[in-house]
Amino acid sequence: MKKFLLMLQFFLKMGLVFVLVFIWCKFFLNDLYLSILISILLIFITTIIITLITKKSLKETSLKIKEKEEAEDMFLSLSSQTNSFQIDFFYNLIKTRHQVVYKKSRYVLLSQTHSNYSKTILYPFLKFQKFQVDDLLTLIKLSKKDNPNKIVIVCNEYEKSLSTFIKNQNIEIVLLDKYEVYKNLYQEYEFYPKIITKSKKEIKKTMRDFLSFAFNKSRTKSYIISSLLLFLSSFWIGMNLYYNIVSSILLIFALISYLNPKYNTKSYNELL
Repeated sequence: MKKFLLMLQFFLKMGLVFVLVFIWCKFFLNDLYLSILISILLIFITTIIITLITKKSLKETSLKIKEKEEAEDMFLSLSSQTNSFQIDFFYNLIKTRHQVVYKKSRYVLLSQTHSNYSKTILYPFLKFQKFQVDDLLTLIKLSKKDNPNKIVIVCNEYEKSLSTFIKNQNIEIVLLDKYEVYKNLYQEYEFYPKIITKSKKEIKKTMRDFLSFAFNKSRTKSYIISSLLLFLSSFWIGMNLYYNIVSSILLIFALISYLNPKYNTKSYNELL
């Protein structure tokens, strides 16, 4: 059944492209058989190009969305744990590559002796509020006894003004929000926290919502019917160019609705 549906989708894609090409071949060449032949030749080239573009777009878009959602869920899962659990997690993460690692009450301390002796502190600030200047000053004071060369702060998000403030400090300070932590620590070390809590995805009304409504897959049929009616009407009405242009635009809308994964989300009236 799945193979049949895939074949049906393939032939529908080719059919939409064929009609679009045929409309303009017939208009310019005014030869039915030649228009059909050219349309058949062009349809395979066009279909291959569309398939490659949509597959690449879907893969890249899905990957970014998935990573972002995982980063949010991992932050939520870690933030719901105790401070000692959070320290243990980042201690184990660092231990996958480094040997001299110590667990402190509020942070993890890494000592590196392979080149110049240095100390790095990883501080998990896994709270929902932004990491601010006062939080940083408290951390610097807290870490003085270990005399670190670098401080890496893991947080939900941080005040943008901190970027300027940390430049004036005597030690190197790196700020990582939940997305940067996912990319620079979890992926880099291939060590991920277990997702035990998933965040509720917030729905925001944007221009994309309008495009999703206009180019939803369920509207493909309406665009095709409207396009074909206009094209057939052009044989009896003198305004051929106008009808062909509008018919082509509607077919392009049908192609976007059917092929583009960005706009193929369920609209509310499809849920029941």
